[in-house]
Amino acid sequence: MNYEEILAVLKDKIDNVSDFAHGDFNPKELGLGECTKDIFCQGGEGEGETWVRVHHFVDHNVFIKTTGFYTSYNGTDFDDGWGCCSQVTPKEKVITIYE
Repeated sequence: MNYEEILAVLKDKIDNVSDFAHGDFNPKELGLGECTKDIFCQGGEGEGETWVRVHHFVDHNVFIKTTGFYTSYNGTDFDDGWGCCSQVTPKEKVITIYE
């Protein structure tokens, strides 16, 4: 399956993007095979307002990033609904730091 096909299954079988983003689903029950949930996590309590999670659907080699907005008084919001999801690919970057 490609990104669009996986996203269509997720939209059809999961009530809302929040359940997907937080990993509250079983990919095997949805026919999506193995999924590494939270392969990349950023944001949330103590980490600022931007909230990001990446899930890797291993059997299809598809990475889906979900971006939200975190506040301490309301948790994480996904104002764009499923529009908060996008396909991403892992890339290595080399950086130079001076200590």
